[in-house]
Amino acid sequence: MQTAAIYVRDPTPTPGNIISNEAQDKACREYCLAKNLTVSATFRDTAGSRDEVTKMISENNRGESPLHFIVVWKLTRSSMYLGETMELQVKLRKQQLQREH
Repeated sequence: MQTAAIYVRDPTPTPGNIISNEAQDKACREYCLAKNLTVSATFRDTAGSRDEVTKMISENNRGESPLHFIVVWKLTRSSMYLGETMELQVKLRKQQLQREH
């Protein structure tokens, strides 16, 4: 069975862009259920913080709960910038390749 971590981040209070952590979590869990993914962990950051992303990457690197997927409600929840999202993807892919070899 493939595993997924859910990542939620406090919403930025702008008009039309407010969704609570609870609503993000619920939507992500529904997605995982529909895709037959086992949720192994949930990571929650507050606005302006990235501590949980760092923790998620560290735990994945140590192999504590290897992830196949990270599920976010919206891509903008995973990072502030596209470059940061791409860096995260590269880090996680490298970890996966290291575990496979």
